Amino acid sequence: FLKLRDYGHTVLGGRKERRRFSLLGMRRYLGDYLDVGGKSAFGETLHSAAGISAETVAFSSRAEILTSKFGRSSKLTPRFVVVTDKAVYILITQLVQGSPQTSCDRKIPLVTISSVGLSNLKDDWMVINVKNSEEADPVLVVPFKTEMVVHLLQRTGGSIQIAIGPTLDYQKKKGKREQIHVSKDQMGGEDGVYKSHKLAISSGQPPSSVSKPMPKRKPGIVRPITQGKLLRPGGPSVSEMLA
Repeated sequence: FLKLRDYGHTVLGGRKERRRFSLLGMRRYLGDYLDVGGKSAFGETLHSAAGISAETVAFSSRAEILTSKFGRSSKLTPRFVVVTDKAVYILITQLVQGSPQTSCDRKIPLVTISSVGLSNLKDDWMVINVKNSEEADPVLVVPFKTEMVVHLLQRTGGSIQIAIGPTLDYQKKKGKREQIHVSKDQMGGEDGVYKSHKLAISSGQPPSSVSKPMPKRKPGIVRPITQGKLLRPGGPSVSEMLA
């Protein structure tokens, strides 16, 4: 995971502010956070909903996606995102006849991804630009966005372009492109405030920041128990324990 984390710094190339958590020495790139490729009940539910067959799961995470309805402002709604060696799956959980059901909202083959857009600030927003698509480019908020980008690059031989700047450019519908303008504003807080194609977020760590070293484990000191309730009558004497 250390190599993946270092590769993440290389990908960003000092062009994006970082979150403090991203730079912690104990921050590990674990990949499949939802255990989609594992044996847990929840992971197997997502695996089945995505319809994944002979594919290796590299990354999974909770996420949000920017959705718009006619006559209404766009808003973020919950999703799950899964990256395999062949595709990106975006999953949705909805109530069907009063019961929650998870299904595949969209499958994006990796070979159809032309680029990924990130802002130059510390936000978690990212755009997946898809080649010749009839659908809108997904605008996602992913807590582990840098790690997701690393896995995408590794599985496409680095063919995906990473665009980093003050705007996020995406196809809103076929033949129409939009931009989200990202600006620094302390009133935006840690997660940012989005409204009408504008995202405001507070300051992050400098773009040149790198991860702190892994914390070293402190050697434990074994101390004998010489008093207290753990010493019951009839047990070994203090002198025997210290011998």
